Amino acid sequence: MECQVKSSRTVERTSLLRLISYNGILESYLKKMNTTGDPTRWNKFLDAALFATRVRQQTTAKWSPFELLYGQKPRLPFDQPLLRAPDAALPGDAEHSERHLQMQKAREEASERGTIRALADKERWDHQLKIGAEGTQQAFEVGQKVLLRNETANKGDAHWFGPFVITTKLDKGTYQLKDRRGHLRPGLVNGNRLRLAHLREDDTNHRAWVLPKATQRQWSKEDKEAASQAV
Repeated sequence: MECQVKSSRTVERTSLLRLISYNGILESYLKKMNTTGDPTRWNKFLDAALFATRVRQQTTAKWSPFELLYGQKPRLPFDQPLLRAPDAALPGDAEHSERHLQMQKAREEASERGTIRALADKERWDHQLKIGAEGTQQAFEVGQKVLLRNETANKGDAHWFGPFVITTKLDKGTYQLKDRRGHLRPGLVNGNRLRLAHLREDDTNHRAWVLPKATQRQWSKEDKEAASQAV
């Protein structure tokens, strides 16, 4: 008896990529919810972050995972209760079949949009890799606000520091930065570690952005000295 065995590598690779993508989304939710600045407290916000990822409508699929699984929109605690008739009729086989076809069509459309999004992401990453291989990078100008990539980021840590202001533009794509209080950052920074910071005009909250530990210690020391002088 002969049988044909298909390789499961493609399925395993697809599942792994989806798992990595979901972990990235979950990590971003944990960072938004954990406003304490302590990355070790991520477990305090895990339940809320998991709930948010399950009921949020995905940008690509246009459906939430809850809706794709159960066939109806999630009901949140603050939603208004539904008014039901005392003798509401249960759906029959025809209604179930129609709903099954609708959900199958929705999953196919979501899969198609995901494929289009994946191809667009691949093109974008290939372009970035090509730029890196050619040794070119984005040019910044003096006075622009930028974010600095955290090269030693661990799980739960911020991937970008800032915002900083460019004070000096030197040769070979290096820049001198200063923080919001006017302190120059020691050493020069290569432009490959920078990206533009998009700020609102009314954004004056320093705590809205993550700073390197050395800068945090310097600011904390200045605040303590100012408080002691005020007393």
